[in-house]
Amino acid sequence: MSSPWTSSPALLALCLGLSFLGPPARTSSSSPPSRARSTSDSPSRARAPARTPSRQGSDDKAKPRRKPVSGKPPKVERVHRARGTKVSKRVARPKAQGKLPRATAAKRATPRRAQLSKREAKAPRAVKKQLTRLRKQNNKRKARFEVGYTAAMDKSMAELAGLSLPSKPLARAKAQNSKARRALGGRNLMVRSLSRTTSQPRRVASKRKGGLPGGLGSPVGAAGGAGGGAAGLGSNFAATCSPSADAFAWSDQLAPIRNQGACGSCWAFAAVSSLEASNAIVNGAKPDLAEQHALTCSGGGTCTGGWYTPVFESFGGKNGLRTESEVPYTASDGTCKTEGATPFQVEAWGWVDPSSTQPSVGEMKEAMCKYGALTVAVTATPSFIAYSGGVFDERSSAQVNHAVTLVGWDDSRGAWLLRNSWGTNWGEGGYMWIEYGSNSVGAYAAWAMVAEDQNAKAGSNDGPALKSFDERNLRVTNETGRDLELEVQWYSKRDGKWAWRPGKPGTKKTASYKLAKGKSLNLDDPTHQPFMLQAKKVRLWARTSSGKAASWEHWKSRDLELAGARYEASEMDVFELRLLPGGADSAGGGPKPKGKDDLFDDAYALFEAGKYEAAKTEFAAFKSQFPSDGNVPYALYFMGVAEHELGNHWDSLLYFAEFADVHWQHDWIPYVYFWAGSNYVGLGECGYATQLFEAVAYGDLGAPKDWVQSAKDTVEWLSKDKGSVCKSWD
Repeated sequence: MSSPWTSSPALLALCLGLSFLGPPARTSSSSPPSRARSTSDSPSRARAPARTPSRQGSDDKAKPRRKPVSGKPPKVERVHRARGTKVSKRVARPKAQGKLPRATAAKRATPRRAQLSKREAKAPRAVKKQLTRLRKQNNKRKARFEVGYTAAMDKSMAELAGLSLPSKPLARAKAQNSKARRALGGRNLMVRSLSRTTSQPRRVASKRKGGLPGGLGSPVGAAGGAGGGAAGLGSNFAATCSPSADAFAWSDQLAPIRNQGACGSCWAFAAVSSLEASNAIVNGAKPDLAEQHALTCSGGGTCTGGWYTPVFESFGGKNGLRTESEVPYTASDGTCKTEGATPFQVEAWGWVDPSSTQPSVGEMKEAMCKYGALTVAVTATPSFIAYSGGVFDERSSAQVNHAVTLVGWDDSRGAWLLRNSWGTNWGEGGYMWIEYGSNSVGAYAAWAMVAEDQNAKAGSNDGPALKSFDERNLRVTNETGRDLELEVQWYSKRDGKWAWRPGKPGTKKTASYKLAKGKSLNLDDPTHQPFMLQAKKVRLWARTSSGKAASWEHWKSRDLELAGARYEASEMDVFELRLLPGGADSAGGGPKPKGKDDLFDDAYALFEAGKYEAAKTEFAAFKSQFPSDGNVPYALYFMGVAEHELGNHWDSLLYFAEFADVHWQHDWIPYVYFWAGSNYVGLGECGYATQLFEAVAYGDLGAPKDWVQSAKDTVEWLSKDKGSVCKSWD
């Protein structure tokens, strides 16, 4: 009757909250395969970071009785896979993340040149003279860009570049960033991509017999409450923003290029462009937001010039940005007549570097991955206005005068992908590749994130919501040293009615399962979709099926509570029961059980001594007997590390997945992500591993500096691998 669940990297990643689909599913087996311990230089003993009270709910508030010594980050082993495991195809990391705009494709270069040449042939004499002069300059300095008769050349500098710098733009920058951090509570796009999941993998998983590995579901969205969707975050690693990537662009989240017309409102267009991209990423919809509303209602300026941060400041709280259909653009000043709440509200905004007018390239890449498209200043010059393609490398040192949006980068070009608001008859379809640092691009770089809002979402991309449960799934592990036969009866709810199945306690109507020694079994129920046994309480007993007769009958005459109280989660939790020698079990059956503190302290002492198998059993017993105790997250953590140190990467990921699902706001989440990343390295799944390590390195999760540096070093090492470790980057 038993049919253990299938192990799949995709579903394990889903449990950990990764936003992309995993590699092909593994073949079924009675349990996830054990991985051989690496023969390379590994840490002599796993250490734990100092424990601190959790930021999670009431169940996690108890301060642990014992604090382990602070630990240093483990060395991610360079050879993880089992002996004899071969990579069928040597793969290297994808060269670029995200799709670059079509306008940059070489096949469009010739038609664009032809169009510009035709237009230039009819240009006024002054325009032809200016283009001749600019081309001579470019030839002399061997510039990497071309110029042509763009539509922008028909307008004055005042109409195009309307950025007006305040006297002290960064006067309150540090205070603003502190405010933004408080508002987001540690959330950003990198963290959200680890804490949200698309609806499609959830639907696929729900149709699989046995469902998710270990009964674990998708984590609650980092915003709490409804959880938030995963719209727009891509389906694989190559579509995920990675600060260490060679190239990336938020192109899939960008609306069509806008044209500010004969109005110096670039500051409003640049800010609104960032908000449109943020809404597409956060809420999965691509609205055409109203630049005119920003122009007339933000207080940021007029058609004669303005500053972009008031747009972010104005449309938070009670006011939200309107759509283009509600407030059409007129390219003129006006009176603010439309205010009030809308789905498009700014949740938080801040500066990329609050201490410097010119953030570094690395800082801007990190900010782009954490917050989306950046609103920045740049110096617009006659060459900038006439730009028609290539990599703009004028390197003017004049004062910044124009606001634009940076939406990507390409290290092979050494350039940012810049989005302008001068229409498509400028640059490469409205975009520019501009050399890092040229013309002060990136000065006063700011980011903004819109609030999650169901009314702003694309319906098919809504994320998982919290649900209430009265039952749990059941996983039994046989640590008795003998093969067993199980008999189980369970109390569950069907069609609104509670009843014992398949028969009442005391009757011979039971479900039978065979469980070999050393194996785990996620109990199933073939009469119930999705086939997983789910119950509020069970009666369970076992006997040996070979060798000397022995039995485990503590829960034959009394109820084992799987869900003593109603709880909330995104998916049904799993109750893990370990059957132990001598008729004992991890739920307290058999001999007189230990007290709560003694049980945890003994488990930790075993862990510290490197006795990981024994420690794992003791921590599992603690978790089973005291499921609401504040130390349960730590038990999950130590069990995950113990499995990792034993080379059991699949089992380790299950514990870390449960941690990330239930305790996603816990202070130890960066350590969980680090160890989970190490497990994925062990499995050769380097796309998953890199995203987890980069969340530790750049995700503002509060990891200590040495853990952050170790995560960065590991990402760099993985990026150079040519297939000796990485068998997949999906």
